[in-house]
Amino acid sequence: MPIDIGEVAPDFTLPSANNETISLSQFRGEKYVILSFHVFNFTAGCTTQAATLRQYYPQLQDLGAQVLGVSCDHAASSRAWVTALGGLPYPELSDWEPKGQMSRAYDLWNPERGASQRAILIIDKEGIIRYRRVYTAPHLPDMEEIVRVLQQLAASNPTGAGQRA
Repeated sequence: MPIDIGEVAPDFTLPSANNETISLSQFRGEKYVILSFHVFNFTAGCTTQAATLRQYYPQLQDLGAQVLGVSCDHAASSRAWVTALGGLPYPELSDWEPKGQMSRAYDLWNPERGASQRAILIIDKEGIIRYRRVYTAPHLPDMEEIVRVLQQLAASNPTGAGQRA
């Protein structure tokens, strides 16, 4: 059964390309979280997705959001990819071990590819999923739509208290 808007986001703890350990719960009560799932490092679509998020990152931060990139690639691969991109202002997480555990928890695992699907989820400050969109090639996330959703969340709930949809 798919995990969807209005449900509590499954917590996770994953290594980042920067050798940090990041958990969803560390942002609870503090920030909106944008989970940006991409399929494979070093591919054109995923590189464009990351570069676009980097471009919008200051605006997303101003709206109280923390971006977390996620792929099923090994952390060493993510580290090399982030370096090749010239750095990213947000953590890039590795859903490598056990392979795809987070992607499965979010119902985004693609067994044919052995990786997650491309997707964006927005989780409110109380840990509730407020936005979920899965993209199929050649489509990429619409950052203007992501900004609008964050603006609506902030306007409807300025204190950050989660309300179920």
